[in-house]
Amino acid sequence: MQSIYLIGSLRNPEVPKLAEVLREEGFEVFDDWFAAGPEADDYWRSYELGRGHTFVEALQGFAAKHVFEYDRRHLDRCNIA
Repeated sequence: MQSIYLIGSLRNPEVPKLAEVLREEGFEVFDDWFAAGPEADDYWRSYELGRGHTFVEALQGFAAKHVFEYDRRHLDRCNIA
């Protein structure tokens, strides 16, 4: 079975709809990242700014590294993105 990492914006309400269409066509679709919600990136940025971190510093933190590894794992295992 072909697996797809469905890439899109957290703010795009069409992502889960497209994922369902692809599933109905027989694909295994990874779109679990969408569960974080449309403001997840905004909250992360505000949190890091509140801690006095620049964007570059924030990217070195555990949260950013965790998200990177999460995405990378699923990108590596899927056939299509």
